Amino acid sequence: MTCLLCKEHAGTSDSINNFVTGTTNFRIEAIKSHERSKCHERAVSIKQASESTGPAESQAGRTLQSLKAHERDRLSILFRNAHAVAKHHFSFKTFTLLCKLDTAKGLDVGVSYINDKKAAEFVKSIAAVEKKETSDIFKCANFVSITADGTSDFTGEEYESMFMRTCHQGKVVERFMGIGSPESATGHDIFTFIDSTCENFSSPEDHWPKICCFCADGASNMQGQRIGVASMVNSKNPETVIIHCTAHRLELAFKDAVKKSKLYEKSITLLMGLYYFYRKSPKQKRELLKTFDTLRMTSILPTRVGGTRWLPHLCKAIAAYLKGYRAIKIQLENSSHTAPKAQGLVKLMKNTAVMGFILDLKFILAVLMKLSLKMQERGISLADSFSYLEATKGVLIHMQPMPNEEVLTLLATKSYMDESLTGDTGYGFHEPMVKQLINSLENRFPKTNIVQASAISSFRNWPETNEADYGDEMLKEIYSGMLNTLVNGGFDSDCSLSELLTEWVFLKSYVYNRHGSNLKSLTWTSVLPLVAREYKNISLVMDLLLTLPPTSVNNETTFSRSKLTKNKRRGHLQTSNLNDILVVETCSPPVEEFDPKNSIDHWMVTPSGRRRRVGYTRPKPLSSASTSRECDMNPIETEPESLPSTSRESDSDLISIETEPETLPSTSREPGLISIETEPESLPSISRESEPLLSNMPRVAESDEEEGEMEEDLPDTAGDSYDSDYYSEEEITEAEVNKNLAIYAAKSHELE
Repeated sequence: MTCLLCKEHAGTSDSINNFVTGTTNFRIEAIKSHERSKCHERAVSIKQASESTGPAESQAGRTLQSLKAHERDRLSILFRNAHAVAKHHFSFKTFTLLCKLDTAKGLDVGVSYINDKKAAEFVKSIAAVEKKETSDIFKCANFVSITADGTSDFTGEEYESMFMRTCHQGKVVERFMGIGSPESATGHDIFTFIDSTCENFSSPEDHWPKICCFCADGASNMQGQRIGVASMVNSKNPETVIIHCTAHRLELAFKDAVKKSKLYEKSITLLMGLYYFYRKSPKQKRELLKTFDTLRMTSILPTRVGGTRWLPHLCKAIAAYLKGYRAIKIQLENSSHTAPKAQGLVKLMKNTAVMGFILDLKFILAVLMKLSLKMQERGISLADSFSYLEATKGVLIHMQPMPNEEVLTLLATKSYMDESLTGDTGYGFHEPMVKQLINSLENRFPKTNIVQASAISSFRNWPETNEADYGDEMLKEIYSGMLNTLVNGGFDSDCSLSELLTEWVFLKSYVYNRHGSNLKSLTWTSVLPLVAREYKNISLVMDLLLTLPPTSVNNETTFSRSKLTKNKRRGHLQTSNLNDILVVETCSPPVEEFDPKNSIDHWMVTPSGRRRRVGYTRPKPLSSASTSRECDMNPIETEPESLPSTSRESDSDLISIETEPETLPSTSREPGLISIETEPESLPSISRESEPLLSNMPRVAESDEEEGEMEEDLPDTAGDSYDSDYYSEEEITEAEVNKNLAIYAAKSHELE
């Protein structure tokens, strides 16, 4: 037993007793005796004195804390500005403008760090905090999925983007891991980049056992069975699930269905021709807008079709064309006499089959667009993606026999918006196209064992009533195919399949009894936190299934962000800075919710580990040449008593002696007069031996005020940090300078 108070202040006590080193006497009398002892009373008084006269209680302490709080408030404004610059794709130079604007508003941002270099430094610290959070999530995760995709920018630079996805007790988390440039676009180099990126967040022996899935597009360098990234990932963990992005597969399925259709080619030719016709000709664009005003229609210009692969953009282009059909047709007819291209576009717009196909395509794309947007939602599970796919196929089967009523009316009347059409109806295009689309979806979305087994992770797939054997076969597939991955994630290694099925029965009973009425709208975040302790193994299985990502859409959105950030005016932006900006954009909170506290704490520690001196200005080093120029420009003042002389004059006034530079030895001679103020006839010629003393002499303050200005911390407008290894901590005072002058003057006198 010890006395904590005496132990804390043992060094200040007169003697060390057993209650400091530890005693085995637990009698109450011994404790009372120690409480009355002098050493304990002294420890109590020291404790009370330290609490009453702490650093924060003194006037100097309060002043110091106030100064630190003031500097932190300044940094808080600067960090918020830097965060806003990175969050909204602005240039780092905008940071200076925002700081000037804050100053105009009356906010105190100081005069330090107001430049684009410091803005990049602040963004790096903000990104470092977000990377630390991503690393913590990666290390604590039981299972991790990786999504990757590649692109190239306008400079030809290859980029690879990476995201991670994990799930804990039903809560899905997706985090941006980074963007970088692999050596090449081959599968081996991309895999090396993925491996090195994962090492930034976890040790090499730790991250591969917990990586349960890899998701990417269908490119051969990604999904190749021999030299693709997927095969190399499987070599690290054979149980890793390889997923082809469902959003990309939907695009490919649609293209498979229409690639042989002549009407589709004519429709795309018409839509693209209209876009470029008005995009390239300001005159035609103005005339079209005037036509909209004359007809009292809402102005809407044709949009691009081939700029992206996503179906919603194609649907948007068709909708814009159909809404502005009448005005576009009238304007093209008026321009057809002077523009031959307009005549060809009008001919396609009047074609009954083309118009019927575009209108029919609008309704089909509306169904596919909803599916595409659902697949692009953040946090959607693999099971939910395939559930929406099955629902979409059901809608297409219902649409197959007959087109929409609006399409039938157009084909029967050969008119649209009271504008007559010409040519054959081409009535037979609807049913073959829908049938081919359904077959393409079947071929592009095969149901593998793991996809079928993942259905139990979606409550939408559960039956209305509790079926005793529902999900048993799916659990058997997961248990046999991913047991090692489950064990690496915390699954009991001695848990048998029968024990897992027992937990599954208990989980189903709990869900149906507690949430049977709202089963279809139920989420795992409201279930697993309540049962994770009792049913640990089945909860881990659900976390594993929810970790599987259906798409790599997050990577596509990252490339859209990078194009907004690294545009043609910022083509010099380095990959490291681009990565930091994208980390801030994708991971940090919005501007109004951002708290810069942790980022400031990170920035306050320099890369070498020292505490940063806020507002410090590093003095410029003085070379021998610059010292000579300083001597030319600044006179050196010294008292007569400080210089030895053979004959002292009674007159102590200082006089100015002007001489040519050749009369004084110096490492750098420049034309001009040198003014040295000293006692008359007391300073003989300076010998060559004293030259090093003069060349190493620093600049001396001309007044007490200037000396104070030289010693205080000035604003660091260049953003340099203090380097104690380069500069001496002890500054040479004026007295030492006078001493040096006396030494070389004495040596010169001896030589004479």
